[in-house]
Amino acid sequence: MLGDTLPKSFLQLRGISVANFNMGCNFSVAVAIRMMIQCKLSILAIQEHTPWNRELSDMEITSIHHTCEKWGVLVTVMKLQILLIDKQLASNHQTTNIYEDGRLIRCRFEILQDKYVTFIPVYGVPHSTNNRIHQDQQDIDESTTIKKMKDT
Repeated sequence: MLGDTLPKSFLQLRGISVANFNMGCNFSVAVAIRMMIQCKLSILAIQEHTPWNRELSDMEITSIHHTCEKWGVLVTVMKLQILLIDKQLASNHQTTNIYEDGRLIRCRFEILQDKYVTFIPVYGVPHSTNNRIHQDQQDIDESTTIKKMKDT
């Protein structure tokens, strides 16, 4: 078979290792990158990077981008999550879609020609109607939210 004689891609040789980490409102880009290196992570989703009543300043975001660039990490900073991706995956990266202020992120990577993997870090989305926060909140479950993502 021809497929058996083709050289293996980077992803076939190394694979993709992913993790998410709740930093408990105590974000440090250096700690996050060190964790990626030590744990050999390809993708790291950071949740609760800052307290709810505070947003990262433009200067802080610029500093995060510069540090990540220095260490070979692609970064996407959102209100509720920060996504770090090893630059070795950059050529395989197809799209990133952000939903609900960064509660849901959908990243798609091509692992082989016409073969894809989708990584979806989720933060603060109710998984069932039984854990609604407010009385007037709509009955939206995880399946409905994922279906909306797929349709867009």
